[in-house]
Amino acid sequence: MWKRLLTGLATAAFMAGFVALAVEWPFAGWLFVVSLVAGGVPVALAALRDLSRRKITINLLVTVAAVGALYLGQIIEAAAVMFFFALAEAFEVFGEARSRKAVSALLDRTPETAQLQEGGEMPIDRVRPGTVVVIRPGDTIGLDGVVVAGQSSVDEAAITGESVPKEKFPGETVFAGTLNQNGYLEVEVTHEAGSSVLARIITLVEQAQKSRPPMQDFLDRFASYYIPAAVGAAVLIAVVPPLVGGQPFGAWVTRALILLVLACPDALVVSAPVAVAAAIGGASKKGLLIKGGRYLEVLSKVGVFAFDKTGLGEQWNSRWR
Repeated sequence: MWKRLLTGLATAAFMAGFVALAVEWPFAGWLFVVSLVAGGVPVALAALRDLSRRKITINLLVTVAAVGALYLGQIIEAAAVMFFFALAEAFEVFGEARSRKAVSALLDRTPETAQLQEGGEMPIDRVRPGTVVVIRPGDTIGLDGVVVAGQSSVDEAAITGESVPKEKFPGETVFAGTLNQNGYLEVEVTHEAGSSVLARIITLVEQAQKSRPPMQDFLDRFASYYIPAAVGAAVLIAVVPPLVGGQPFGAWVTRALILLVLACPDALVVSAPVAVAAAIGGASKKGLLIKGGRYLEVLSKVGVFAFDKTGLGEQWNSRWR
């Protein structure tokens, strides 16, 4: 929570700083200082935590680059380095939250209680296989089972993706999370709530969200080599010319700091998380549940789609590029 507040403060101060510059407000620089501190505190703390584990990460490079820009008197550049990195991480957290919200929406589709055939109600998680439950018109089915009496149309779009409701007769299977539309059904439960098809889908989605796309793994491996190399090169630039060639120490420290600012790979390292977060978040707004970034990357390599379900592609007029 506090990270989101700091990122919000950094964003507001950063934008206000440019407005203040435009109107030539004399204290505009202080707004960039506020943005630098608000955006930099989480990054600097993460850098210290990584150093305590003997790891050199992008958090350290961003922190050193911002401090270097500040030392050079470039307060706007220092604030920008911290702000954009903190904003990118905030987008990643936002995308994860949207994914969790989509999963929660699936959970919200199931009722908390089931109507028993013999009368009364029982919490969904206490109903055992073999129990017969009653599904009235308009009810959401809470458990997987087999119809033993009645007839109705059931909307299974949340589970199968089929847009056309399916007629259910005795002997046919129904799933938790689907909607009974217009008939009365008696259903013999076949699975407990925790092992229903819907529950397994949710488990798969949660597991997939923890997985990382191959491109993100590649970028992390790249950063593990690039960042120590950039820091090492800056140290050599700052130390070797003064010690070996008798050059002015201050001038070469300045050059080393400039190198660190230029070498800061914010856009490269955070590109995959931000892209995945934006894609999953945008898809969830349109009712699409994507299991994780790995599947988005696989999708980008698909050249042809084939549809064999009636009614899904009849009104499409598009090309895959």
